[in-house]
Amino acid sequence: VSSYIKKAVNGIGTTLMFSFLAALIAYAIRVYLANYFTTEEFGILYSVLNLVIICLFIRDLGLGESLIKHIAEYKVHEKFGQIKSAIISVVSLKIIGSLVLGIILFFSSSFLAQKYFKESSSIILLYILILYIFFSIFFIILKEILLGLQEMALFSSVDLVKNVLLLLLIIIFVNGGAGIFGPALAYLLVCPILFFIYLPATLRRFPFLRIKTAKFKETSFKVASFGIPLFATALGSKIIGYIDTLILTYFRTPFEVGVYNAILPTALTILYLGTAVATPMFPLASELWSRNQKEKLAQGMELIHRYMFTAIVPLVIIPFVFAKPILTTLFREEFSSGIVPFQILMVGVFFCTLGVINTKVLSGIGKPKIVTGIIFLSAAANVVINILLIPSLGMIGAAIATTISYFLIFLLSTYKINANTGMAVPWKTWLRLTIPALMLFALLEMINLLITNTAFIIIGIAISGGVYFLCLCLLQIINIKELKYHYRIIKNKKNKRKDEE
Repeated sequence: VSSYIKKAVNGIGTTLMFSFLAALIAYAIRVYLANYFTTEEFGILYSVLNLVIICLFIRDLGLGESLIKHIAEYKVHEKFGQIKSAIISVVSLKIIGSLVLGIILFFSSSFLAQKYFKESSSIILLYILILYIFFSIFFIILKEILLGLQEMALFSSVDLVKNVLLLLLIIIFVNGGAGIFGPALAYLLVCPILFFIYLPATLRRFPFLRIKTAKFKETSFKVASFGIPLFATALGSKIIGYIDTLILTYFRTPFEVGVYNAILPTALTILYLGTAVATPMFPLASELWSRNQKEKLAQGMELIHRYMFTAIVPLVIIPFVFAKPILTTLFREEFSSGIVPFQILMVGVFFCTLGVINTKVLSGIGKPKIVTGIIFLSAAANVVINILLIPSLGMIGAAIATTISYFLIFLLSTYKINANTGMAVPWKTWLRLTIPALMLFALLEMINLLITNTAFIIIGIAISGGVYFLCLCLLQIINIKELKYHYRIIKNKKNKRKDEE
C-alpha cells in the first residue's frame, strides 16, 4: 500500500504545484485582457474562444483520456508496440476531426458573425482559431503521452509553460497593434513552440521511432471504442462549463458576457485543487484496477474524501465573503455587477471539486459509461435551467444552472464510487464539518464588516484560519496520528531510495 500512497502523494504534490502556478498565470491573462479591452470586446473574444473550445472537445472524441488509460495499462504489461499503435490511431483521428470542424466553421463564419456573435470582427477571430484547432493536436498529444507514462513533473509543467508563453505573446501582439486579434494569434503560435519544446523529452521517455507497432487494428478499435463514452463525458463537461456563455451571448449583451467570463474563471480557480488530485489518480486508478488491487484504491479514495472538503472550505468561504473587493481590485468597478453570480458559483465549485476526482477515478477503472450518464444528466439539467433562467435573470440564472449541475455531479459520482470500489462515504465527517465551516464564515463576515485596513484583514483571515484548524482537530475531523503515519511512510520510502542510490 505504501508504494501507491507515495506515488499518489508525489503525483498530487507535483500536479498541485504546477497547476497552481499555471492557474495563476491563466488568471493573470484574463485579468490583463479584461482590463486592456472594453468589457464588450472582452465578451466577444471569449464568446468566440468558448465556441472553439467546445469544438476542440468534439474533435478529440474522448480519445485523449482513452489514450492515457491505455498507455498506463499497456505499460504495466510492457506492450510498447500497442502504445505506439494507440498514439498513431489517436493522432490520425484527431487530424480528421480537426479538418471536418475547421471546414464547418470556415463556411459558417459569416452566418455566425451576423446572427450569433453580432460583431464583424468575430470572423477574423474564427479564422485564426480554426488554425489553432489543427495545430493544438501536436502538443496536446505529447501531454497525453506523458500523463499515460505517469511522468507527472513533465506533464504538469506543460500548462505552466503554455500559459507563460501565452501571456508573453499576448502582451507582444496586443501592444504591437494587433488589438483584439492579438490573443488569438498568441494561441495559434504557442502550439508549435510547445511541441518543439516537449518533443525531445517525450521521445527520451518513450522512443517512438525505435518501437514497432503491434496489433494496430485491434488497438485502434479498442482505444476508439473506449473513447466514445469518454467523448460524451467530455462534451457534457464542456456543455456545463461553456453553454452558459453561449446562451448569454444569444439572449443578453456582450457586457454581461464579458463580466461573466471574468467571474467564472475566478470561481473555477478552486477547481485546480480537484484537478491536481484527479490527474495523477486517473492513471493510478487504472493501474490498481488492472492489478486487481481494488481494496488499495478504496482506501485511497476514502482518505481523499475525508480530507478534501476540509481543505476546500476556507478556499471557498474566503472569496465568497470578500467577493466585492476581489472583483473590483482585480477588474474594474463595473465588474461588481457579478458579485451575486460569483458567490453562487463558489457554492457549486465546492461540490464540483470532489466530483472531478470521482469522475476521473471512475474513468480510470474502466467505467466511462457511468461517467457519461452522470455528466449528460447534469449537462441536460444545465441546458434546461440556462434556457429558463438566463433570459430573465442573466448572469444569476447562468450561475444557478452551473451550481445545480456541479452538485448533481458530486452526488451521483460519490454514489457510484461507493458502489464500484466499496469506499465508505464519510457522511458523518462531512456533517461535523459544518460546525467549523459556519464558525469560519461568521468570523470572516465580522472582519469584512468591521475592518477596512488591508493588512488587518489579512491578519484576521490568518487568525480565522487558525481557529478553523483548531476546531477541526477538536472535533476529530482531522486525525493527526493518521496524517503522521502516512507522512512517515512517504519519508521512509524516500530515505530507503536514497540509501539504495
